[in-house]
Amino acid sequence: MAFAEWSTFIRQAKDEFMTTGAIGPSGPFLADALCRELRRKDRGPWKILEAGPGTGAVTRRLVRYLRPGDSLTAVEINPSLADFLRKSFRDNPLMADKASQVEVVETDLLKFPGEAIFDSAVCGLPFNNFPLPLTQDLMGAIERLLKPGSLLSYFEYYGIRRLRMALGRKGEKLNKLTEMDDYLVGRERQLGETSEMVWWNLLPAMCRRLRMPAND
Repeated sequence: MAFAEWSTFIRQAKDEFMTTGAIGPSGPFLADALCRELRRKDRGPWKILEAGPGTGAVTRRLVRYLRPGDSLTAVEINPSLADFLRKSFRDNPLMADKASQVEVVETDLLKFPGEAIFDSAVCGLPFNNFPLPLTQDLMGAIERLLKPGSLLSYFEYYGIRRLRMALGRKGEKLNKLTEMDDYLVGRERQLGETSEMVWWNLLPAMCRRLRMPAND
């Protein structure tokens, strides 16, 4: 599985780096940080959203924490990655055991219908690779799909935005990086819970957590 995953990831990253946005699959420590909310003892059966599962590095961790009555919906826009993930649920015994609780949906997240469907969300989308309007639309789509009070967990490589801003040229490019930084920092200030630094990853990463506003 490791060789197949890496070869698939590298091939897709080469062809679609903007939407892949990473140099390798997420490591187990990062995946575990993203899945921390699922380990809550006080939760009931949940509907869980995974946005941008890629080759399934985080998905494999998610299925470990699925309980009876849980369901996982993995939304992947890349047909090759969606197909790889489906095959994983057929061929990987650790994943096949939970296949009945998982649906892999090959579509654009922005087109996924519904409102307040999911109790928790994990996101692997590379927001820093996208134009700001797309990042705002994707964040909005996830927030639309989440129930009040639920948690969105996502990650970004440690210091990546600040590094790009430091290396960016003056003018329009730097302005766009600054606008992205302002937006993501603003969401963190408005909805953020404790972030978690994950040093043991291919590149150190920060797990970000946003709690959706609860109903009054």
